Amino acid sequence: KKPADVVEIFAEVHRRLPETSLDFYGYSSPLDVQKDLEKLIEANNLKNVVKFKGYQSRKALDEALDNAGLLLNTSEGEAFGMNVLEALNHGVPVVAYKVKYGLSEQIEDGKNGYLVPYGAIQAASNSIVEILESEENWEKFSNYSYEKSKEYNEEAVWSQWLNEKVNAESLFIK
Repeated sequence: KKPADVVEIFAEVHRRLPETSLDFYGYSSPLDVQKDLEKLIEANNLKNVVKFKGYQSRKALDEALDNAGLLLNTSEGEAFGMNVLEALNHGVPVVAYKVKYGLSEQIEDGKNGYLVPYGAIQAASNSIVEILESEENWEKFSNYSYEKSKEYNEEAVWSQWLNEKVNAESLFIK
């Protein structure tokens, strides 16, 4: 999912906001990806602020999301990002590449995050800095993230499913 882009974007963010740090969760596959990331991190003098956390328990991930400032998604394609939904549910704004399908349903540009053109490193870093540069701005994005996540809670999804079921049943001749 383009983790090298994450490092490049973060390098620019960190130059402008030196108090930021970056955590990767999960594992890189194949192992060469991890080695390339480590080289890129070292080349950008980020070794002390980028951490590889590996796989974590649900409790540890919830705690990480509760303390996160932002989720960066550089996926080349995304149907419906569960990681994005989890972030929104914790009030975490999201910056992501604008790719086909689901993310434009989850991210409302300028409200709970930003969708930037695919591969647009500078636009992504500018968007992150805009969200993180002031507590007031971050609060606005965070609050809207919580609100947006409610569209996908159990009650809302069940209601949508029932409505779709009624619509689908009316399409068939009995």
